[in-house]
Amino acid sequence: MNNEAITSSKEESNFSEIDLNSTSSNVYLNEEEIADDYLGIAGDIKIYKKNVKTGKTRPNIAYGKDGVFNSITEVPEIEYWITDSEENMLIEHPFYDYKFWEADKNAFIDIYKFAGIEGCYQGNYYLYSFIDGTFKLIEFYEAGEYEMDEVIQNTTPSGYKRTQYTYGVRDKYSGLTDDKGNVIFEPIFTYIRIPFVDRFIVNTNNVDRMDGWEGFSVMMDSDKNILCAYTDIDFYVFDDGSYIGIARYVGGNEKSGHILYDKDGNPIELGYRFIDKDGNELSQCLGTEYLVYSLDEYVENYLDEFLTDFNGNTLDITGRDFICKP
Repeated sequence: MNNEAITSSKEESNFSEIDLNSTSSNVYLNEEEIADDYLGIAGDIKIYKKNVKTGKTRPNIAYGKDGVFNSITEVPEIEYWITDSEENMLIEHPFYDYKFWEADKNAFIDIYKFAGIEGCYQGNYYLYSFIDGTFKLIEFYEAGEYEMDEVIQNTTPSGYKRTQYTYGVRDKYSGLTDDKGNVIFEPIFTYIRIPFVDRFIVNTNNVDRMDGWEGFSVMMDSDKNILCAYTDIDFYVFDDGSYIGIARYVGGNEKSGHILYDKDGNPIELGYRFIDKDGNELSQCLGTEYLVYSLDEYVENYLDEFLTDFNGNTLDITGRDFICKP
């Protein structure tokens, strides 16, 4: 991907300044630290990992800073094989990144009642539980192309495919290809939606874990020019092609690693606002009560209710006033 084509400085776009404090498990050992490690107990078996430096490289995600999207980089390939104390392989493939846990009979989540391991290898995600004396695969996500699963009122153009690649235990990212197989975006986003033929909404995350609440959404045109960025951007398209758009900003802090700015370099106001498909704000900043609704639910049930401003004052306008023509 040409990263320059889809990035912008703070002065040019309402992007965030990102302060990374990475604590990812996806860290590579120095050569002198490559050693087999004891992981814990599964059943009555002592579990180890055997570390193998292949001399090759493999893809990894590099987190962007200061308004630059994530990118794909190459790092030394180290394979982690899961073995017993006699170096017998307990899983038929290695991992690039992994997380192992011992059984906890009192665990609130069922998978943690058994010893288990989750990890990734060559873009695939694996989740194993230790059951009846062996690691059994209970969840698997393969790297590759998938049908678009973020469809907005069936307006997503046909032919687009979502690509998926898992770089680390918590680093599963999506990309996009068109109907001719051309790569529109490499897998560097947590999700991608296409509300209109010439618009892309991507969620980017720079806080070292795949969590949409800790990322921000960016809308781009077909040439990947950035039109706006907020915590969330959503559109509802009516049968006649008219639409309504809402953008939400909940603020940033040092922990979340981002604060969004408008085109003049000022922090974006907290709350909701109606927007058009060009990223223009159509309303003043509105209250946060819409947080309890999905946009579908809001349009179907509350579109004709009077709106409130951020301070809770009732306004003489409704959501219907901000419906945009096709």
